[in-house]
Amino acid sequence: MSGDDKPTKTIIKDAEKKLLNINSIPGAAETGVNAIDHANTVVTVVDTINATYLQPLKTFNTIVNTIANVGFVA
Repeated sequence: MSGDDKPTKTIIKDAEKKLLNINSIPGAAETGVNAIDHANTVVTVVDTINATYLQPLKTFNTIVNTIANVGFVA
């Protein structure tokens, strides 16, 4: 080995140590990502409620209004 190998190995080891300490997402950003994930869950629940309960009620309302309007026209 030549004398130039030691500084290179030291540089590589230092870089490896620094890479081990890197977090992919900093704390504040991780909190934001988690909040967005929870918000998406809430939106999904609201969409489910809409499809399960509100849409049938809207359909019923449309039918009743149509019947009522036909009754007034006749």
